[in-house]
Amino acid sequence: MNILMSILIQLCMYIILAIALNLLVGYAGLVSSATAGLFGIGGYVTALLALHFKLDFFIIMITGGIVAAFLGVLVSLPALRLKGDYFFITTMGFTWIAVNIMTNWMDVTRGPIGLPGIPSPRILGISINSRPLFFVVVLIITGLCIFAANRVCNSPFGRALKGMREDDVALEALGKDVAAFRAKTFTVYAILCGVAGAIYAYNMRYVDPTAFTPDESIFVLSMVVLGGVGSIKGSIVGVLVLGTISEGVRYIGLPASVAFQARQIIYGLVLILFMRYRPQGIFGEYKIT
Repeated sequence: MNILMSILIQLCMYIILAIALNLLVGYAGLVSSATAGLFGIGGYVTALLALHFKLDFFIIMITGGIVAAFLGVLVSLPALRLKGDYFFITTMGFTWIAVNIMTNWMDVTRGPIGLPGIPSPRILGISINSRPLFFVVVLIITGLCIFAANRVCNSPFGRALKGMREDDVALEALGKDVAAFRAKTFTVYAILCGVAGAIYAYNMRYVDPTAFTPDESIFVLSMVVLGGVGSIKGSIVGVLVLGTISEGVRYIGLPASVAFQARQIIYGLVLILFMRYRPQGIFGEYKIT
């Protein structure tokens, strides 16, 4: 039961990451590879606060999101003036910087050793030792994130983002501040990545740099592309499909090293087939060009 709950919590975490990235890719038209770096910042902030302070889970989670947003926007302000391949490469550089800091700042992060022994989350002074109960909490958080993302997408702000995605020059000609729209969207994206990092840290009870490499950014982007760029429900479906494949391969009895390679091959084949026959994804309305 604990293994099943852990898997379900991980799927909820990936749904939050996929929704965050889809807001940036599918609505603002910015393909980012900073997901893993922001995700890792949220995870490490959570681990440090949980290990050294007896704070409420929601305070720690919100703090992780805010710190991820602050550092992400601070470092990415120059990148927000770019778009296309240049923006993608710049945000990948941000992730590598974050990973290297996690690996080499021994006094704080303990480097490659990581931070083990993260305690159970505390809500209103009560320790949540039951993994099924923690799953319920995470499920509620995921539902709130989905609700908030839908409200943003269906608001005038979301429609302006679609206009920016299609033709940012035309939107700017209408008197809209494109740079401000990009900064606001990136901030929301970074906060959600930080929240997902907090969920990861409490679920695994351990964080280390290997969980936050650029490969993780590509994996989340694959979920978004598979489910459909510009579709919130597509992000959910993409996570469920690739998550099922990942866990299915893990539990068919293959050796760990073979299972990892098999998952990568399957991801690649799935993406190739979708790029060939349905480039907009299952529910998507926009194709990455």
